[in-house]
Amino acid sequence: MDAEAKVAAPCTCDRLPAGVERLIRNEQRAEHRLAVIVPFTLARIFFLLFVTFDSASFACLTLLTVPFSPLAPAALPLAGLNLSVAALVDLSRFSGSRSKQRHPGYRASPNSGGIG
Repeated sequence: MDAEAKVAAPCTCDRLPAGVERLIRNEQRAEHRLAVIVPFTLARIFFLLFVTFDSASFACLTLLTVPFSPLAPAALPLAGLNLSVAALVDLSRFSGSRSKQRHPGYRASPNSGGIG
């Protein structure tokens, strides 16, 4: 049987493997919760920024700069500017480095799996 025939053939299994249905239901519940919580949270943040700045345009500008802030250090050389220490710190902060494990004063708990 060639590949095209296998793909075209209907699935003969009547159920998903054990545990997969539960995972799908959990994911759907989480997606539904996030669909409610994220817009509500963004509206609250916008309200707080609006109260702070007394300007809807400044509040919108602040909300729009947050998602693009990880791109700023990478965009500096494209704009003809030099990378500064502050830009490199910003880049390392957004790159996902785990600074807790590298800090000399940090003591990892036995269950954390960190360097202690």
